[in-house]
Amino acid sequence: MDAIHLKEALGLLDNYIKSKDNTKEWEKLTVEQQNGIKEGIRQIQNNEGIPHSVVMEKNRNRYND
Repeated sequence: MDAIHLKEALGLLDNYIKSKDNTKEWEKLTVEQQNGIKEGIRQIQNNEGIPHSVVMEKNRNRYND
């Protein structure tokens, strides 16, 4: 998945999250979990994500060897 598709996916996820009242669910997460999610979002926004195709290829190779 290229940067444009990653940004679109992030936008969809962000819109979905904002449309839900997930305050209670968010508060159930540990601070470590919340920070991990925030870091993941930051990485995607900075184009530091790993494309889906790369992740899938790596895992296919790992489990098909």
